[in-house]
Amino acid sequence: MESLATESLLKWGSLAVFCAQNSLVPIINRLSTTETSASERASTSAVLCSMEALKLMMATVLLFCEHGCSLVDTAEVIYRDALSVPRESLQLAIPCVIYALQNALLQWSSGHMSAAIWMVTYQGKILVTAMFSVVLLQKQIKRVQWLAIAVMGAGIAAVELSGAKEQKQGNMGNAAEQNFARGFVMILGACACSGFAGVYTELLFKRGGTSSQPKKKSVWLQNMQLASFSILLTLVSFMMETMFPSQEGELSKSTALANNFFKGFTRKTWMMVANNAGGGLLVAIVIKYADNILRGFASAFATIVCSVISVFVFGFVLPMSFGAGTAMVVGSSLLYGGIFKLPGDWWNSECEICGTSAGYVPVAVDPPPPPPQEPKEQSNDIEMPEVKVAQSSVVGKPEPA
Repeated sequence: MESLATESLLKWGSLAVFCAQNSLVPIINRLSTTETSASERASTSAVLCSMEALKLMMATVLLFCEHGCSLVDTAEVIYRDALSVPRESLQLAIPCVIYALQNALLQWSSGHMSAAIWMVTYQGKILVTAMFSVVLLQKQIKRVQWLAIAVMGAGIAAVELSGAKEQKQGNMGNAAEQNFARGFVMILGACACSGFAGVYTELLFKRGGTSSQPKKKSVWLQNMQLASFSILLTLVSFMMETMFPSQEGELSKSTALANNFFKGFTRKTWMMVANNAGGGLLVAIVIKYADNILRGFASAFATIVCSVISVFVFGFVLPMSFGAGTAMVVGSSLLYGGIFKLPGDWWNSECEICGTSAGYVPVAVDPPPPPPQEPKEQSNDIEMPEVKVAQSSVVGKPEPA
């Protein structure tokens, strides 16, 4: 009974924390990126590096706990599954670069878009992931999923055209710098990065890249590897910013590198670092203790909660078109994930014009070759009765006599 109670606590507790974290991501990002102008704001590379460093520390602690709090066992796992197979570890560098670009785009876009619109638009990553899955993985998508994609596209369009604004936008530190069109393009780029990185990682596993391990890697070790690559990448990016400062005066060459690294960091910046660092690890925890259905509900509920919080924090105005578009996006995401289902086999079958369904046409043509063999079998069957009839006529004649 105690184990069931513990599992239930971990399941619903992780879902609650996951929902809260997802709801606060756009809120905290918006507060941090609009606090000051771009010239006084913390370097994006420094923020991302700090986030990955914190993620690395948390993943290390979780890996340590996973192996019974034994330093020897933890070190052995790190060496066996990561350090001793550098070629397989380096394969994670490509999605790591894409994820780093995605995080940078998300951070930049939050300074130009309202938190609620940012949250709804970012759900478009589901649409991009589906497209990449069809093109790169040759996946077959069901009709109901194509319907969900169409509804999601219409919902995002309704949200973008709703004209919803934040009443407190004029009082923000970067009010003069905000550009909705620029933020929209950035978040579309983030959706593309998210979709491609996820599909590329799955492609690596399908082709046997990292799946050649005799034992499945710990999810915490994988997070440690991704964080390590990201730290190196963001450090190089920060050094480039230091050597070649932008016109906005982001950094100064004459100042020491150590002093510049945390330039512009505030309490809101550290809140953004901590919240985003824990987000990736929370996903792994939810997958471990809950299922995808509950995770889908939590993500959908987080979108609604974020919109409500925006009303109180930023004075966000909720027009009817925004509410309708949000409902379409949330409903389509649940429909695409199979949480909501449509009755009938037709909706839940694969579409013939997409994926690799065209490959089934030659299979229907292959069966004709067997017919030429059938006459031979039939001819044998015919010959045998003739022999039997001949014998029966010879043997049967004496009987009447």
